[in-house]
Amino acid sequence: MQTSSQRIASRTHAIQGPPGIQGIVGAKDPRGETGATGAIGIAGAAGQTICHYTFPITTETNHANLPSPFIGTLATPTGWNTFRNSNTYPSYIAWNNASQIESTKLCVSWVEQTGVNIHKFLSMLKINDVVTIQSKTNHLLVQEWVLNSLPVHHDNYIEFGIDLANPESVAITDTAAILIFAYNGNALTNALENRITALEAAIASLIAQLPRQGV
Repeated sequence: MQTSSQRIASRTHAIQGPPGIQGIVGAKDPRGETGATGAIGIAGAAGQTICHYTFPITTETNHANLPSPFIGTLATPTGWNTFRNSNTYPSYIAWNNASQIESTKLCVSWVEQTGVNIHKFLSMLKINDVVTIQSKTNHLLVQEWVLNSLPVHHDNYIEFGIDLANPESVAITDTAAILIFAYNGNALTNALENRITALEAAIASLIAQLPRQGV
């Protein structure tokens, strides 16, 4: 039998009602407009390619006597093709002064000592470019020259007008020298810039096609 306290509690106990109906989801806010495309940064400077090739040294200062790379010679003067041991497609570096460092012109054959034609690479050099000539076996025998004229093309070599760029340059008494130079990759840079411009135009077109508002 319930006590009086239990009877009062049972009469005052509230019954929990069912949960209410979920409210309607509000409408989505309209999507904001796409921001403007940022400005394109300034293009970086053209990269450089460093080249180095080895040539036998000749003491011939009369460049008219230098052999053609296309005509084999019956008798090759000492100093030409020292390493290739061939009188066909001769290879050489020549100065127009016997003391070398007092020279005003430098002549480089189209063909380096292994028979590779580097005419195109030599043609890329321009005024104010610096070329370094180092002994093949002694790094202390080195010269640095700055070009004061564009390359002049001959049938047997490419001629460069030169000024001494480093007063500590010395004559190279070795039988072969390494020609070191750098050229800017302008052609490659221009091609990349054209591709970037086309890509930017394609991106701008895609952005323009995007919807301005959401559903």
